[in-house]
Amino acid sequence: MARNRPSRQQVVQTTSVPAPIGGLNSRDSIAAMPPTDAITMVNWFPTPTTLDVRGGSQDWCTGLGGTVTSILVYNGLANTKLFAVAASTLWDVTVQNTPVATNAVSVNGAFAWSYVNFGTPAGQFLIAVDGNAAGHIYDGVGWSTIFPGAGVVTFTSITASGTTATATTSIAHGLKTGNAIIVSGAVPAAYNGIFNIVVTGTNTFTYTMLTAPGGNATTPGGYTQAYQTSGGTDLSKCNFVSAFKGRLYFIVANTLKIAYFPATQVSGVLSIFDMSSIFKLGGHLVAMESWNIDTVQGPNDYFAFFSNLGEVVVYTGFDPTQSSTWNLSGIFRIGRPASGNRFISKVGSDLYAVTVDGVVPLSKAMLTDRSQGSFQVSSKIENLINNDVVTYSNNSGWQIILHPVGNKIIINVPVVTLTTSYQYVCNTLTGAWTIFNGWNAACFELFGDRLMYGAGNKITWCDVGFSDNATAIITDLKPAFSSFGAPGQNKQFTMARPIFSAGGTLGIAATLNTDFRDAAPTQTLSLPPQANVSFWNVSVWNVAMWSVTGDVNINWQSVAGIGYQASYRMQTISKVQCSLLAIDYGYQMGGIY
Repeated sequence: MARNRPSRQQVVQTTSVPAPIGGLNSRDSIAAMPPTDAITMVNWFPTPTTLDVRGGSQDWCTGLGGTVTSILVYNGLANTKLFAVAASTLWDVTVQNTPVATNAVSVNGAFAWSYVNFGTPAGQFLIAVDGNAAGHIYDGVGWSTIFPGAGVVTFTSITASGTTATATTSIAHGLKTGNAIIVSGAVPAAYNGIFNIVVTGTNTFTYTMLTAPGGNATTPGGYTQAYQTSGGTDLSKCNFVSAFKGRLYFIVANTLKIAYFPATQVSGVLSIFDMSSIFKLGGHLVAMESWNIDTVQGPNDYFAFFSNLGEVVVYTGFDPTQSSTWNLSGIFRIGRPASGNRFISKVGSDLYAVTVDGVVPLSKAMLTDRSQGSFQVSSKIENLINNDVVTYSNNSGWQIILHPVGNKIIINVPVVTLTTSYQYVCNTLTGAWTIFNGWNAACFELFGDRLMYGAGNKITWCDVGFSDNATAIITDLKPAFSSFGAPGQNKQFTMARPIFSAGGTLGIAATLNTDFRDAAPTQTLSLPPQANVSFWNVSVWNVAMWSVTGDVNINWQSVAGIGYQASYRMQTISKVQCSLLAIDYGYQMGGIY
């Protein structure tokens, strides 16, 4: 006699997929993408082991009177200063929440100042140019303008009160508080020297002497500006500055010429070196930077010059006036660089350039044809960068910067000049890329270990904390599709769980994409209170939102989807530390139909 056998129930299988620490991938086919990559990744930062919500930001200094377009940092022997250029003012923003306006130099609203820190036997200086006004210099005490030489201006009198000298000039001096002057020919000799002044009138200013002279000047003498130029051009016509082997070099705007001072000088005669016959494509210079690479002969120091058409000319040596010590080492092409003069950055000893070909290391570009894209640092996202460089080619604000403490290379993409931007971010340890938004930066700079950006009328300290000025950070993630080891079999997905490590409440909205579909969660994303938690097998999928509270989340959620491949599309909102460790899927196996 036959026995009745119970029907066999379908067994739910589970598979755990690691967090996509390989980062964003726009290069590979979504059908063949590694499971540790992602199709969409916004405001997540891939580390070697986890996927972390990006760092937050907080205001450093506000109320700067206009949109911040440049940030400058002075790194002196004894002090460090942070400056911001906004509208018609140069601001000292070294002390948090304490901006101090300085009018020592003329600010005319040029978008991108170029600057460099440069040491001489006389001290440490910050030299800046903007291509419109005269050059600017900060000596650790005050700012001065580097004008073409004006000769000696005589004094009608100098009086003293202790070590404070009050000078009266024979003509209107035109100086500003903080400017440096050289006083000479005065008697007693204590009046003479290099001083930063305080302007008290059209024909008067004061300065502080090292010792008291013991009385008024019997011979007034005169002064010259401490920083003057002469020669083939002046710094008002230069828009980029760099240092190489103890010498300052400047790009003469809209030409293929550079100007340079004598070695170890921050002013003086400007000589001209014309490279018009060297650049085969024409155009004009947009940037230059020192560059160190190893060759068969050993380490070499190079000076690389970039044109707006993507041509690179490389020299070695230290004195352009001497052919024996200034040698042409190479000419090669890279993709057309992003607009502006901030498309290059030192990364280690190499130079990285943002171009229509992606992020190009110069050491590889010099030896590799442009068609061989594998040498690009950004090969996984080269299509995205290429499209952006073309789409936003006329916008100001392109920049690449290395953030060593954060293990990040950051590329700023100006969607709308001075208004809207986002960033491509690379983990320097793994080479994985992602996208950050919410930081609508016009410019970035490092202040010590702090990463700063200018946006609107303020300076913001970023990559710090877990919120943007107490505003929650919203993320978006779509990992690579997975067939879970059975690409030819249909699957009915019933459960999923992202495994988080979080320091508090985390809001999540999600949906399951199958067979390469691209659907985003439809619910409104908001940060739930601590008690607002949706539970598995109670809440409706793709309608309810649920939260993670502290430690590690291991809660399953009901899902519904049938397909050969699946990807868990997820958005989060949080104000706390949050790391994604893995995503688990629960499904029943079906047939091939």
